[in-house]
Amino acid sequence: MRKTGPKPRPLAERFWSKVEKTEQCWIWRGSLGNGGYGVISISVILPNGRRASCPMRATHVALELTHGRSVPPGVFVLHSCDTPACIRPDHLRLGTAQDNADDMRVRNRMARGSQRGHAKLTEPMVSAMRAEYLADTTMSYERIAAKYGATRAAVAGALTGATWQHVPGAIEPHALKRTRRLTEDQVRSIYRRHLDARESMSAIATSLGVTRTTVFNILHGYVWKDVFSACGYADSLVVRRRRTRWSRVTSDDVKAIRAAYAHGGITMWKLASQYGVSESAIQHIIRRQSWNDVV
Repeated sequence: MRKTGPKPRPLAERFWSKVEKTEQCWIWRGSLGNGGYGVISISVILPNGRRASCPMRATHVALELTHGRSVPPGVFVLHSCDTPACIRPDHLRLGTAQDNADDMRVRNRMARGSQRGHAKLTEPMVSAMRAEYLADTTMSYERIAAKYGATRAAVAGALTGATWQHVPGAIEPHALKRTRRLTEDQVRSIYRRHLDARESMSAIATSLGVTRTTVFNILHGYVWKDVFSACGYADSLVVRRRRTRWSRVTSDDVKAIRAAYAHGGITMWKLASQYGVSESAIQHIIRRQSWNDVV
């Protein structure tokens, strides 16, 4: 015998019974989903012919019942009253994802700054780092990043206002340009610290408050050439590398390697074994991709 039960109420009757109409908004008193938006279960027919219950946004149902047409897929329903639980039709309008994002931004409902779950900085920290950068001419992005536990890119964005735009006091790009932050004595010390003490470029850069690129350019003779010439450091790191303590070959070895390979009868692998270096190092020496100053 087929089971019988109470006849399901029409969707419109069920829907409007859960609405409290006030002078301003019509508040949904049924179930609420993410963000406080109303949700109602509706019956749908599956491809196999069976019926199933499916949750649907109350705002979508309100427009469908009012205008007789459903909301197209991928289209958003936006509020003019800024009340998520409101389903009053004249407070609702259709829009795109960009319209929805712009609406959230204008109404200050979008999570930003320290409200974001992954944020490592806060608004006071951003204001403080901007003040520190302007007050101290030797301050670098790297030092600020180390102090506040952020990346260099995060610091650059916060200082210029590319990020944290809601925090006043962003620094204009022209004000971020620095004059030389190193003295001649510091420049002279870079070679000693890297070649003699074998200190890394990153460690030197951090201690001097400059970028690793700056240290790299100094060691390779791209900048501060006048200082190196005046103090006897006329050769760049590329040329001086053969005189460092970790070099396994000398200028005489390089000449011998090239002569032996040009004479024939010996492979790069045998030369590498003979001089205790890699086959790749021998290849670079022979092709003058390294030690190209040795003739």
